[in-house]
Amino acid sequence: MKTNNLSRVRVTPFNLSLIFSLIILSGCSHIVYWAELFSPRLKQTLALAGANRQELEEVLIHYRKEGVLSEKFRAALFLLENMAEHESYQLLNELESVFDSASTYDNDQDRKHVYKAMLDQRVKQLGTGFRTVRRKDVQVLRAEDLIQNIDEAYDAWMNIHVSKRADFDDFCEFILPYKCNNEPIEIETRKVFRKTYGWVVDSLENGVSLDSTVLQLMKAVNFQVATEVSQIYPIPLSASQSIRSKFGLCDDGVNLLVSILRSVGLVASRESIPQWGNSASNGHSWFSVAYGGQERAFNISGANYETGLRSFYSSLNESVPKVYRKKYSSESDRELYPHSIDVTHEYTKTYDVQVDNPWCDWSNSFVPVVSVFNFHKEWEPVDIGEWNGSQFKFSDLGPNVLYLPGILTSSGMVAVNFPFFINADGRVEHFRVNLRQKDSLTVLRKYGLTVPRYRADLQWFKNIEGGEFQASNFPDFRNYTVLHKIESCRSTHPQRIETNNQNVYKYMRFYTQTSEPHLFQFVAYKNSANQKIKGSVINPKNEKLPHSAWITQGLELRSPQPIPIIEYMVRNDENHIVKQDDYELFYWDVDMNSHQGQWVSWDRQRAQDTVLYYQVPSNTLFWLKNHSRGKEEHVFTVSASGKQRWLGFDNYN
Repeated sequence: MKTNNLSRVRVTPFNLSLIFSLIILSGCSHIVYWAELFSPRLKQTLALAGANRQELEEVLIHYRKEGVLSEKFRAALFLLENMAEHESYQLLNELESVFDSASTYDNDQDRKHVYKAMLDQRVKQLGTGFRTVRRKDVQVLRAEDLIQNIDEAYDAWMNIHVSKRADFDDFCEFILPYKCNNEPIEIETRKVFRKTYGWVVDSLENGVSLDSTVLQLMKAVNFQVATEVSQIYPIPLSASQSIRSKFGLCDDGVNLLVSILRSVGLVASRESIPQWGNSASNGHSWFSVAYGGQERAFNISGANYETGLRSFYSSLNESVPKVYRKKYSSESDRELYPHSIDVTHEYTKTYDVQVDNPWCDWSNSFVPVVSVFNFHKEWEPVDIGEWNGSQFKFSDLGPNVLYLPGILTSSGMVAVNFPFFINADGRVEHFRVNLRQKDSLTVLRKYGLTVPRYRADLQWFKNIEGGEFQASNFPDFRNYTVLHKIESCRSTHPQRIETNNQNVYKYMRFYTQTSEPHLFQFVAYKNSANQKIKGSVINPKNEKLPHSAWITQGLELRSPQPIPIIEYMVRNDENHIVKQDDYELFYWDVDMNSHQGQWVSWDRQRAQDTVLYYQVPSNTLFWLKNHSRGKEEHVFTVSASGKQRWLGFDNYN
């Protein structure tokens, strides 16, 4: 795993020789003084350590015995030189009993239920006494912990056959670190994990493929994503908490797998998309592992491993602006993600874009940035660029993404030009609003229907096609009447059907032979005044509905009666236009006096139908806000046919 232009142990051979000579004359207690003299970064670390300075100095003094040219001394120097910017959450000891209890349950569902219930109860008990704390690593790490970590990491690394072993630079960045991200630090887990999962190296050395070995490891760990945990537990899980509960966020699982792989001497890293180009959520993380010249990336769920995650996003033309690999050292000239390497090109095609600066007076204090849309923050910076004196250059940008070029100033991000979209073939499309020319726009949704990585969601529609609404006077439906058959489903809106049947029935149900019918709900009405037919829920078919357990499959009516009207709706995200909801349409413009980009309100109305019609400015972006409900919104533009064109999403016009 090549680390590109990483920050290394900045002590030249000349300086090392000088230090070595001076130590011979002055005694080993002076090692810290001379190392600090020739390393400004070490000096910064020790200054920030405060009362903990002596603990860090003890680490260098300890490894001086092995020689200042030894790999362990250089590894210690690497950790200390790059430690100043690192912070970690402190373990919440008050909640450790919850994780201990969860670990006693073998059944996944039982463990998840107990874990969530106990965690929620304990957090509520603590009330205002519940506090999360982040501390600088330089102020909390003890000498014995760092020494133990270095020794364990080095021994595991050396245990890998020399022909497959990572080089020293990769060892420092991706095996040596005592943590993966900002999770609570647990030094002891490295030793525990190496003892438990040492078979991983044996498997690889016996010729089992890297893919098969890692998948076997993931199966053994059995970590499962449960996003709802973050609503209860406010900080990242430690490695031991993750291994006990086996539930958490993607990041928690990634931190765990990276820690395990590093504990056995393998290069492993956290990879992430900080912000999708087509999502209301932030981004996504996974892990990468390298062994003997092979590199593979895995989602924590194991999904997409067959084709390889590195080719998965590219083959789908997914909207991936940037991919970063987390490392321990920092790039001092990077304002964004300083502890990361840009590896976007490993996952998708990339393009360089140059942007004019028509209205901003340049200052060397400014930082060029490129941002993508995030409806929580409006625009989220994902990378920095370069200023060549006349243009901004942004490198290695992923396609199928809408970008906004700007600069970071003391007052925040300022747009320097209009937004642009990189098409799948690399063509750049600019959006400069034309207020004089108007387009007709038909609006059906506030958020795109599907994105490439979740295109399978279209099965929600397909899986209910052929399904029947049946009525019977027998509980086993041995004789029944088909009130309506769904021949085709293409809408997320409620579908209202008049059955034209006046016979009376005691039972009704939705019947399908599909194993996973994605019917969200159905309702039967007595009349056009929407008076519901009431009854008790039955489920004579498809007792287990893996993804839709809340679906009402049938009703036992209170008394036999006609069923003149049925209304049903396919499982969906409810981002379609809803009658009587309050919608406001915004367009993107730039104030030519202040040169500030902004979202400008164009129209606000209460929907009278499931479609909205507008006359809007041409060649610009739009953002439809629902003030009544929902958390998912994204930008779109106008297609040639006057429909919504979703940038980064699948379009079905």
